[in-house]
Amino acid sequence: MNGAAHLQPLLPHGRPALGAFGLAGYPTTDTARAALVAYADAGADLIEVGIATNSAPWMDGPDIALAHRQVSDGVTVALDTIQHLALSTRVPVVAMAYWASAMAYGPRQLARDLATAGARGILVPDVPYELAEIWAAIGHDTGLHIPLLAGQDLSPAMRTRVAQAASGLVYLPAAPRTGHRGAIDFGRLREHAAQCRKAAPDLPVAAGVGLSTPALAAAAVHDAGVDAVIIGSPLLRTLAGPNGLTDARQLAASYARAIQRNTP
Repeated sequence: MNGAAHLQPLLPHGRPALGAFGLAGYPTTDTARAALVAYADAGADLIEVGIATNSAPWMDGPDIALAHRQVSDGVTVALDTIQHLALSTRVPVVAMAYWASAMAYGPRQLARDLATAGARGILVPDVPYELAEIWAAIGHDTGLHIPLLAGQDLSPAMRTRVAQAASGLVYLPAAPRTGHRGAIDFGRLREHAAQCRKAAPDLPVAAGVGLSTPALAAAAVHDAGVDAVIIGSPLLRTLAGPNGLTDARQLAASYARAIQRNTP
């Protein structure tokens, strides 16, 4: 692992963990804040706060992509949301931003401002792989974990490089885009997780993208052997529904129960 080993861990040790994603400002600023606190109360171990972007969010399917288009002043709203969460819950908060947003704001300045707001890390899924070590060093300098995404298209050698550069966790997409509701290749996910764990034995491996039901999340933990799952589109989609906050909180609790089932 890199020099961020001195930072407090993002995830609990010894049991499956749940991360819950919400886009700051969606569907409204107050509702997004209330939902993220509710997810923590419902059993989430990590809160991921998305920063809305004006550019095409390449990893996101229709639900999250639509939400991005409905939020303005993405970084400002996210910083305010993270500050609110830091005062409202003890669950670690990680920001999620696309590289275009980081570049427009200034990568080092964004890291500094997120740390000041109370974030414990920032995930940039599309940071250029050739810049991964530099980006991780910025996080270390500002006191943030830098989780990195190890995409399905990576070679084993590149997946090893990404895992060794990451801190906090390494993130494996179970499907190509968020909102995916088809089959998941859990054998492939297990193989990728094993590669990352071999490269960085002390680093938790989290899976997300395409885990559209609690049963699929449980399979990622119990069949593919990941340490955590991060859920986004199902929560965002439910939050935008008629009984939004209540139903989204119940869904988060269902995911938390599902991944713990049959855990020693």
